Amino acid sequence: MKHDEFFKYTFSQTSQAVSFFASVLSPKLVQLFDWSSLRLADNESVDTKLSRRQTDLRYVVNAAHTGKPVWVNVILEHQSTPHEHMGWRLLEYQFRLFEQHFAVEPKPKTVPPVLLIVLYHGAAQWTQPLRWRDGYQGDQQLHAATQDNLLDFGYQLVDVCRTPEQNLQQVSPFMQVTLGLFKQVFKGGLWEHLARSAQVLKRVYDELGIGPIRAMVEYAGYNEQDPPPPRFMAVIGDVVGPTNAEQLMSWAEKLEKKGEERGIAIGEERGERRGERRGERRGIAIGEERGEKRGEKRGIAIGKRHGEKRILKRVLRKRFGALPATIDEQLDALSTEQLEAAIEHVFGADSVEAVLDAV
Repeated sequence: MKHDEFFKYTFSQTSQAVSFFASVLSPKLVQLFDWSSLRLADNESVDTKLSRRQTDLRYVVNAAHTGKPVWVNVILEHQSTPHEHMGWRLLEYQFRLFEQHFAVEPKPKTVPPVLLIVLYHGAAQWTQPLRWRDGYQGDQQLHAATQDNLLDFGYQLVDVCRTPEQNLQQVSPFMQVTLGLFKQVFKGGLWEHLARSAQVLKRVYDELGIGPIRAMVEYAGYNEQDPPPPRFMAVIGDVVGPTNAEQLMSWAEKLEKKGEERGIAIGEERGERRGERRGERRGIAIGEERGEKRGEKRGIAIGKRHGEKRILKRVLRKRFGALPATIDEQLDALSTEQLEAAIEHVFGADSVEAVLDAV
C-alpha cells in the first residue's frame, strides 16, 4: 500500500480525522467547530498536479456558533524533502477550490473559509514559509506599508518527524500508529515499529477490527525491503488471534512471491523521489537491483534467467508499448547473458526488433 493509499484509508474515516484535528489544531479552533458534523467532500483531487508529490483530502465541518460550513483540507506531502514552492502550490490549490465552488454556485456573494493543513513526514527540515506574505520581495518597511494591498494566507504545518512522541500519543490508537509509520517510513524499521506498538495495535483491533491492521501491514510490506520478521509475526498473532494471524501470514507469503515486480515498482518510485531528472532509466535500474535483492532475501527467486526475462519484458513494454505475440518465444531463445545485454540496449534502441538484433 503506497503513501497516498494508506493516507486516504486512514484519514477518510472521519472519526480518525477528528482525532487528528483535535490534536494538531489550536484549542480556539477546536472549540469553534461542531466536529460531529465533519464529513468528506468530493474525493476527487482538487488539482491533478498534486498527484506526483502530494495527496489531498477535503472535509466540510460546520462552525458551532453559526452552522455555516468551513472547508478543511489536509495535504500529505509524501516526499523526503519539502516542495520548494509550496506557497505557490497552495495558492493554485485554493484557486482550484474556489473555481469548483463557482461552478456549483455561479453567483456566490461569499466563499467558505479554507483551513489548509500540510502533513509532512520527510527527513529534511521544512524550510518553506508558512505564510504567503513571507515570500514577497522587499524589506519590512515596504511590507508594512503595502500589507493591506497584498494577498496573504497561511497554512498549518504538521511535521510528523519532529512532533514529540507524547503529542502523537494524544490521537486515537489507529491514528497514533499511522503517524508513527509515516514518521518511520523513510528511515526503515517499519516491522519493528509495529512490533513495539503491540498494545496500541491490540486497541486498534478491539475497536476497529482486522481492516486497519491489514492496512498497516500492507503499508509496511510495500515500503520495507525485508519480509515480516518472526518477532513481528509473533506479536501480530497475539494481537489478532491465530485465525486472523494465519490470514495475514498468507497475505505476507503472497507479498513475498511478488518478488522482483514489487522491487521494480518500489525502485521506480524511489527513483522518482530522488529527482525526476534521473528519469525512468534510473528508476528501472534501482528497481532491478532492489528487486533481485528482495527476491533473494524472501526465498522466492525463480531463477535468474526467468527474472531477467520478466524484467526485459517490463522495460520493453514501458519503452515500446504492446509487445508482439511471439515475444516469449523470442526471449526463450536467449541466454541469461543475452537477456542482460538486451536490457542495457533498451533505451538506445528504437524498436523491439532492434533490441533483440543487438544481442
